[in-house]
Amino acid sequence: MKEIIGLFTNTPVPTILIISGLVFMGLSFVKKVDKYIITPKRQKAATVTGAGLLILGIALYMIPLLSKSGGNPPPPPPPPPGKCIQSQISEPRGTPYRAQAINFIVPHNFRISWNPSDCPMIIQYYQDNRVVQEFRPSRNSGTEIFIPDTGETEIKIWYESNGSGTLCDNKWIWIR
Repeated sequence: MKEIIGLFTNTPVPTILIISGLVFMGLSFVKKVDKYIITPKRQKAATVTGAGLLILGIALYMIPLLSKSGGNPPPPPPPPPGKCIQSQISEPRGTPYRAQAINFIVPHNFRISWNPSDCPMIIQYYQDNRVVQEFRPSRNSGTEIFIPDTGETEIKIWYESNGSGTLCDNKWIWIR
């Protein structure tokens, strides 16, 4: 008896379910076991139970196989938040000082980049002390931006984690 129990301790659950299902299905065809008579009602119950155990066992075998094959590969893991919070705008050149924005002229259409570049960021730009546009969902470094109005402009990048944003960097530029 101990040997039989020892076999089951190392046997996967789907295998146990399939074997149990086959035993119940076998019982559904037997009318008499030793001196016990199996009624048609119990045969029907054994059929239903056996089929249920078989289906469950096969399904548990198939789920891991189906999830590994086909479909899209899983997305790459996100970069560590500490790394992304330290992101700095590398392009366009700008200044952290509003009064110096006139010295950093940028065309209406430009590319915004930051380092580390593998951190997706929310991008905002401000004119006249208000948010003019916010680029959501998070964008990758190297995103093209078009700002139609000229003048003093502040661009900001935010790292979003767990539903809240953390300002990583801001630059003042002059759109011309």
